[in-house]
Amino acid sequence: MKRRLTVFLTGLFIILMFLPTVSGDDPVYLYRNVGSFTSVATNDDVSALIVNPAGLGFKRRFEGYFSFTTRSDPEYLVEKNLYLLRLPIVGSIGFEEYLNDNLESNKVRVINWGGTVLKLNNLSFGFNKRWYYSDFGTVQSVQNYDLGMMYRPYNWISIGAVMRNYCADRDFLDGELQRRLRGGVALRPFTNRITLSWDTEYEEFAKDKFRIWDNYYGVKLEILPLTYIYASGNKDADINFGISIYSGFSSFSYSRTENEDQTMNYDNLVFTFDSLYHKKEFQGIPSKFKPTMVARVVIAGSFSEEEVRGNFLTPRVPKFRDLVSQFEKVLYIEEVSGVVVHLKDNNLSIAQVQELISVMEKIQEWDKFIIFYLEYGAGLKNYYLATVGDAIMMPPSATLELFGLSSRMTFFKGLFNKVGIEADYIRPDSNKYKSAVEQFTRDSISPEAEENLRSLLGDIFDQITEGIAIGREKEKSEVQNIIDTTGIIDAKKALELDLIDKIGYESDIKDLVNDYMGFFRLPEKMSSINLEYLDFYNDNWSNKAEIAVMFITGTITTGESGSNLLFGQTAGSETIAKKLDMLAGRKDIKAVVIRVDSPGGSALASDLIWQKIEMLKKSGKKVIISMGNVAASGGYYVAAPGDIIVADPGTITGSIGIFGGKFVLKELYGKLGITQSQVKFGKYSDMYAMNRTFTDEERQMLKDHMGDFYLEFKTKVGDGRNLTLDRVEEIARGQVYTGRQALEINLVDEIGTLQDAIKIAAREAKIKKINNILYMDMRGNVMNELFTGGNVRKFFIPDLGIELIDSENYWYICPYSLETR
Repeated sequence: MKRRLTVFLTGLFIILMFLPTVSGDDPVYLYRNVGSFTSVATNDDVSALIVNPAGLGFKRRFEGYFSFTTRSDPEYLVEKNLYLLRLPIVGSIGFEEYLNDNLESNKVRVINWGGTVLKLNNLSFGFNKRWYYSDFGTVQSVQNYDLGMMYRPYNWISIGAVMRNYCADRDFLDGELQRRLRGGVALRPFTNRITLSWDTEYEEFAKDKFRIWDNYYGVKLEILPLTYIYASGNKDADINFGISIYSGFSSFSYSRTENEDQTMNYDNLVFTFDSLYHKKEFQGIPSKFKPTMVARVVIAGSFSEEEVRGNFLTPRVPKFRDLVSQFEKVLYIEEVSGVVVHLKDNNLSIAQVQELISVMEKIQEWDKFIIFYLEYGAGLKNYYLATVGDAIMMPPSATLELFGLSSRMTFFKGLFNKVGIEADYIRPDSNKYKSAVEQFTRDSISPEAEENLRSLLGDIFDQITEGIAIGREKEKSEVQNIIDTTGIIDAKKALELDLIDKIGYESDIKDLVNDYMGFFRLPEKMSSINLEYLDFYNDNWSNKAEIAVMFITGTITTGESGSNLLFGQTAGSETIAKKLDMLAGRKDIKAVVIRVDSPGGSALASDLIWQKIEMLKKSGKKVIISMGNVAASGGYYVAAPGDIIVADPGTITGSIGIFGGKFVLKELYGKLGITQSQVKFGKYSDMYAMNRTFTDEERQMLKDHMGDFYLEFKTKVGDGRNLTLDRVEEIARGQVYTGRQALEINLVDEIGTLQDAIKIAAREAKIKKINNILYMDMRGNVMNELFTGGNVRKFFIPDLGIELIDSENYWYICPYSLETR
């Protein structure tokens, strides 16, 4: 549909360009030039208000524009001042003024107000309401409209059209205010750096009769980053040429227009400012030799893969990738020479810490510094993150608590015995490492579970100490010795041990920053740029994305995604399936990155999601799996079909195994005085009743059936990872691994971040440039979550998650969820 509409509009425009010219008298028309590369198919900044108001629908931001034009022929309105402003909600407003140098009172003033009427993906309709006022002429005021359309189906083509002075009342000055129709096509044949345009303008020579007035041809080139030259001309050899230079939040342009015999010319100066930063990737010039500013980032609280908006019962949890993006922005702001990170109490996982370290190392590769301020001191995890910095500072009363790592499993068998609950859970005989079931069936950790947990913690501890050693330029053994012999370290001792670089308060940060600023120094009162709300200008015509990123976050369950008190966030198979079906049907999407942050859950739901991912691959998409904090058990099940699996070194993954069963409440019922009577048909109809344990026959039947599920799990892992069943069995049996360990046994392909996975997706799908990314967030909209399914009831009666245990028989779920301070 999009391609057919593009062909139709382009063909119609070309036909109209070659309509015959009809002679006639010229009515009143005011010269309009905004002093830059002007086409009704290209202008989407605030100048679109007078060029083609439909362009206002493509770049929504605050923006200011000032233009000053002079004209050499005194017989005409020779001077033009133009002021335009784009405001959220209000729309765009502007003021124009024309005057004659010889007659000061001969002024024409124009007030503009307009905006977007309708925006449908890449199709925009806009209007401009205009009030004309003059100091001379028979009719000295009039009102009318401009109506515009702009269509950008692809990044290489833009089509625009505008009807000017559309109004019945057009008498102005000593004639009729002329209607004009202008259409244009712009192309970017190779890259965004080259833009070609062709506009045709029609004039109304008699009521509702139009003739071709002129054709305009233009070219715009980006000769240097954010520096453009442009030229345009018409059939009469009137030439317009100029240059525009963008820097940060502003730009400056100069253009000159000359006619064929150079008897008349226009000079135009334009200055703009807006709320979007024009990014230019840092080219490696050492920042200490450049005028600079400092960015500030605060890390505190919790972060989730998908934003949790929260309500009066639950707090908001921001997206982790928004935190990462704050650091990525530093790479595109040439004036920023460094970042001050205020590291406070937070719930970052080890994998999230490692993703932050990765992006910070990229910043340092461009000779930009990173300074950490540990206002509340730090535990081992936060200190690990801080050691990537060029310097660490903390106040004299703060401490480092480098205690190491430990993990505790809680066992409920003793409690269950006291209250009369029996956990009748089963796992295949070979799944001796699938220890989640042991929390209910044992009163202490099994040797197999201890072995696996020791291996997991040992590798994470090794990664942390290795990272600290590299960051502080020490031997790993020295770091381990400090942890084992010191523990709590005050600021003075930390400075002596070279664990930090300076003791001071927040007001002292400026002095430390100046040590890294080189020739330039910060002003007396240090100011910094806040990256959280900074957004970049995007010069793409189309928002079409070739890469999509979707999320599988939380415990995997059947039904819709949501949350409950028992499992927290849940990833529902029906919600995930809808996402995957939608992506499979989109022809523009060439690759999908699936970010998995899940310990698993329902065996059935995991399999349903697995099948949808297989269907996504069969639709021709490349599927890249990016593992977050945990992608284990059912989380690994849904990851197995990925073309490439990418994990952080500290990701928890594996746990290929299964268990199932029920809780028996017979003794509890007796203590509470509850009795039950039963009538049944079918030998096994009450097999999952909570008033009795499984019979030996039922237990064996379940174990055999569970074995089939386990074999299916192993088979899908073998097929996805190109491993034999015997090899999968060796590394399965419920064993849990770090991402680094999983790489060694071929459960993952590469170590990297979500951004690395996106780049891999582009590489595998042969996408030369990543213009846009479609993020498939399905959480966070409180109203949507509230008024779907049974969520209205859950809003008033909290969902405990108990019904999931009752409805799900078999579980692929990981026993470990590590939290470090």
